[in-house]
Amino acid sequence: MSRDRDYHGISRRRAIKITSGAALGVSFAGCIGGGDDAQAGPAADGGNGESSNETDASGNETDGTGTNESEDPSDETSDSNGTEDNQTEQQDSPSSSDKTEIRFWAGLGGDKLELLQSMASDFNDQSNTAFVNVSSKGNYSETLNAAISAIRSGDPPAVVQVNGANAAVAADSGAFATVEDMLPDINWDEFIPAAVNTYSKDGKVQSMPFNASTPVMYYNVDKFEEAGVDPIYEPSYQDVVDMGNQLLDADIELEYACTWPNHSWFVEEWFAMQDQVLVDNSNGRDGPPTEIYLASQAGKDIFSWQNQLYQGGLYFNPGIEAWGAAKQSFLTEKSAMMIISSAGINEITEGAKEEAGFNVETSWLPAPNGERTGVFIGGGSLWTPENIDESMTEAATEFIQWMIEPEQQVEWHKGTGYFPVRTSAVETLRDEGWFEENPNYERAFTQLQEAEATEATAKPVVGPNSYMREQIEKAFVDLMDGGELEPVLTNRKENIEQEFDSYQDKV
Repeated sequence: MSRDRDYHGISRRRAIKITSGAALGVSFAGCIGGGDDAQAGPAADGGNGESSNETDASGNETDGTGTNESEDPSDETSDSNGTEDNQTEQQDSPSSSDKTEIRFWAGLGGDKLELLQSMASDFNDQSNTAFVNVSSKGNYSETLNAAISAIRSGDPPAVVQVNGANAAVAADSGAFATVEDMLPDINWDEFIPAAVNTYSKDGKVQSMPFNASTPVMYYNVDKFEEAGVDPIYEPSYQDVVDMGNQLLDADIELEYACTWPNHSWFVEEWFAMQDQVLVDNSNGRDGPPTEIYLASQAGKDIFSWQNQLYQGGLYFNPGIEAWGAAKQSFLTEKSAMMIISSAGINEITEGAKEEAGFNVETSWLPAPNGERTGVFIGGGSLWTPENIDESMTEAATEFIQWMIEPEQQVEWHKGTGYFPVRTSAVETLRDEGWFEENPNYERAFTQLQEAEATEATAKPVVGPNSYMREQIEKAFVDLMDGGELEPVLTNRKENIEQEFDSYQDKV
């Protein structure tokens, strides 16, 4: 039977029913938060952030079962608390002294780090000139901090994996080369447009797109069938409201209709879907942002919808960046819908089937007012330090080119769930029947392919990204605590814009 509950998860009669549409080294290190990511904590298979703690519904840090993670919950360092993999290194050495040995510092952990090390071993076997050792220095933010420090001390790695949220910090540091300058003859038309769009600035591709993902909605198909509700695969905000009410009004055991972490990534994506840039200066790509449009109509629509879901008892709030708690609610069948990264498709689908015995399908990210200009990619890209030894640059270039060849991209996708960034790799997967056999990936990838290339769907480039995201997440907390929409958004907007000014003083 259906369960009544109050807004904080304690059983109580649902009171509201929603009915309608409703100094650079030190300075930069201090600006880096969690990765693409946000401020903290290793993710599911890694996390994305700096703390292994979660936050509760009010934004207070807790020692919950999940981890404070980043934009992409399958990113970063470990399957548990992000500490073990920090010292994980590939202890190989080149068989020939003629090979240039370089280091690749990854921001991923767990199975993904192991796959990167395996792929590097394959590269080493076939290369006559380069040898790559892969290791992790922690989550994305810790990896970038370590890389900038190593560059400044004269002992840099040759390849660094940086998440999209920290791309502006990497670029502003002046420590890294531009990949388009490193690879002047590469044909960017062979890449997924959204990937090139995301990592371009000032007319150049800044870094090599590598691990790409998008946010998607996950459905507990068994709960939908039990309630007699038809899933909608390209849902609007109102569709989520309607499906949620139908699920909770049905005579089934279910506590909440939907859940997702309180995370700025989703807010940023919902701005893009409305073709509304989040910040000025072409979403930060024509210059450092000075203004954020948090209190615009697009922002108001996003936050009012989330707050309606919460106040109406449809949405379970796991806390700020609490990926683990959101997944737990979904996998224990307390919530029937969940938004997280497409990189978690295999983990969620298999986990639900094998551990809880229910089937999962994916849909596109719910659209504000039905508007779908497109989404931008999450994940990360590969960077090479500026002014390193020429032989190291050549080895890094050879390795990066090899990693984005179709064969390696197919292996990476099948092993991790991240989408290929090369169109030829996508064609290979289609020819193999991979997407036909795995429709959950097909839906998620189609959402990315159909995104229009606009200023809004180019991911915001913001130096003090960590602080900005923290303020956006706290805005939702303010609303859940009873704050009024316009004053809440205006207050957080002013805080962020003050930080924009402060950041430029550091740069």
